[in-house]
Amino acid sequence: MYSREIEDYLKYTHLLSKEKGYARTKELAQKINVSLPSISQMVKKLREQKLLLHRKYGVIKLTEKGKRIAKEIELRNKIFVDFLKKIGVPNETAERDACELEHNLSTETLARLMIFVRRMK
Repeated sequence: MYSREIEDYLKYTHLLSKEKGYARTKELAQKINVSLPSISQMVKKLREQKLLLHRKYGVIKLTEKGKRIAKEIELRNKIFVDFLKKIGVPNETAERDACELEHNLSTETLARLMIFVRRMK
C-alpha cells in the first residue's frame, strides 16, 4: 500500500497521460495544486521507486508498475463514484467524496462494495 500522496501523483500522472500520452511537471503541479519544487521532489522519489520515468525538463511517463497502481486507484474511484451516485449523492459531491474514500478503505471492504455496486446495476 502506498501513501495517499503517492497514489494521487500516480493517479493524476495517469489521467494526464491518458489525455496526451505523457505528463509534464507543470501540468501535474496544477492538477494536484502543489508547487513545482514539491512536484520535482516527488517525481524523483517515484522515479527511484521505479513507478515512473522522467528526465530533467522532460515528460513524465508511468512505468508498467506505476500504470498498474494508477489503474487500481482509478477503479477504486469509479466504484465509489458509482456507489455514491446510486444512493443519490450529486455528481460533484460524489467525485470529491470518492477521492477521499479511494485511499481509506480496506481491500476487503472495497471487494464487497464492488460486488454490491455490480448487483445494483
